[in-house]
Amino acid sequence: MANSTAAQLHATTARQRLMVAAKCGDIEEIKRVVALREDAARLRNSHHNTPLRTAIAAGQLEAAQLLVKLGADIHQLNHGGSSLMEVAAFSGHRELVMWLKENGLTVGICEFSAIGEVQEITALVLADREVVDARDRRGQTPLHYAARCGQVPTIEVLLQHGAPVNAQDRHGHEALCQAVENRQPKACEALLAAGANPNAQAGYYGGTVLHRAAIHRDIASVRTLLEAGSDPNRRDSGGKTPLHDAIGTGNMTLASVFLGDARTDVMLRSGTTKFSPDGETPLEYARNRRKLSIVALLEQYVV
Repeated sequence: MANSTAAQLHATTARQRLMVAAKCGDIEEIKRVVALREDAARLRNSHHNTPLRTAIAAGQLEAAQLLVKLGADIHQLNHGGSSLMEVAAFSGHRELVMWLKENGLTVGICEFSAIGEVQEITALVLADREVVDARDRRGQTPLHYAARCGQVPTIEVLLQHGAPVNAQDRHGHEALCQAVENRQPKACEALLAAGANPNAQAGYYGGTVLHRAAIHRDIASVRTLLEAGSDPNRRDSGGKTPLHDAIGTGNMTLASVFLGDARTDVMLRSGTTKFSPDGETPLEYARNRRKLSIVALLEQYVV
């Protein structure tokens, strides 16, 4: 009878239920699903992501431990080649990083940088100064990891030991880009103070870190970048300035920050858009997208 019940639970259903349970740390539901389908803990989606990966990303240590006991592979990689250690580190879950280490996964300076283990980092650097230049499979350095996770003391230690502030990964992105993409304004500030390029490339459409900060509605980082010299008139591959991106969010405060910078040119046209083959000024951009409060604001700056 038990085998008949197990056969009735489709793989997709089992995986989806287990994903939800893993994210929430629902131990009893995990046990129920695996009782209904024995291989549930090993099921993967089309990207080879698993319930164990979900539990680790959510910081659910007990759920992760149970899934391993039920057959999940702790050494698994997804389609992108990302390990569980990488997930735990980027999610900032120190306890999970240490548990994975105890179970045979390697922890290096990049992972220690993500979780802010300053003492471990210092020991590694004193033993071999060149570890500050270590690279992961994407070409990212320990500084990229620290920036992504907002680990300001770690950023400072790495820089003190000679980490290059403008080192680029395989996509040409610097640590500052990681700070901006992950809304880490304090990390942004620390990197800029150390000489990071305020007009560094970010994203994949020819924009800068200022474009990305605007898209993410990160007002604190926008202010910091502008103060550090970011160009508010730099265009991305579609001809848009950071102000165009700010308008697109509909955030009045964000738009006001750009308009409050004397360098911002409110007459610059974007590239071709669905509304105009000749591009749009920021005011036209706002009107065409019915950002009415921002329209009223922009009209004060357009002569």
